[in-house]
Amino acid sequence: MFDFCWFAKFLDNSTYPVKTKYPNALQIYDMCDNVSEWCFDINPKGTRIHRGGSYASTYSHVSIDTIKNASPSSVFGNLGFRLARHRGYSIIP
Repeated sequence: MFDFCWFAKFLDNSTYPVKTKYPNALQIYDMCDNVSEWCFDINPKGTRIHRGGSYASTYSHVSIDTIKNASPSSVFGNLGFRLARHRGYSIIP
């Protein structure tokens, strides 16, 4: 786990540059660490779902299976989002 994820053990209490740990089996970096990521899912209570661990998480919470929720107006230094696109997509016509 230490080769793939940043979490509270490292004690810097901040984000880290991307691609400084190894990618997962799909060659995607930082899927379960650095910052927890907002998801499109909406909790029935009105809060928004965010998944994954962050630099502030303990070892047991550094996983894409970790699910939490927060108000959409919440601001945390360890909560962000991931921009993604289809590999074949081009913005140039």
